[in-house]
Amino acid sequence: MPKRAPLLVLRLVHLESQGFTRVEIAVQTGFPMTTVNSLLASPEATYIRKQLEARAIDTIQEVQADAQIAAPVMFKVMQDIALDDNEKGPTRLAAAKAVLEMAGHAPVKTVEIRRPNPLDSDYHNKTEDEIRKEIFEGLDDGSPRGLPSPNKSVH
Repeated sequence: MPKRAPLLVLRLVHLESQGFTRVEIAVQTGFPMTTVNSLLASPEATYIRKQLEARAIDTIQEVQADAQIAAPVMFKVMQDIALDDNEKGPTRLAAAKAVLEMAGHAPVKTVEIRRPNPLDSDYHNKTEDEIRKEIFEGLDDGSPRGLPSPNKSVH
């Protein structure tokens, strides 16, 4: 059986599975009744119906392939809208943003996390001389600031 059913046949079988008659499908798609009948009677349509019944149809690769083919055209459409002076407001802005993002020019999002620094609170209201004096006092007894000297016992 075919590896990939044509999208037209897939669409017709989809309409048929939603309960549309072949006459309604012909009217909705604009195809002659003979074309609708022959496409829905084709081996591709039979294959699609069997796959739908088994719920095993996987069209993501086909959709991606079709999207890749259409991408340059869609990019041109977005570019035309973004550059059109007659386009107003949100439509033009959305198109411009989409074109920039596709081109890799997305704005950088920066997050700054601020945490309190204990040294800031210890030395906040002290002058440089007071800070130096406190540091050197801690060095005089041989221990770092805030820790007891090794000779003193802690209970």
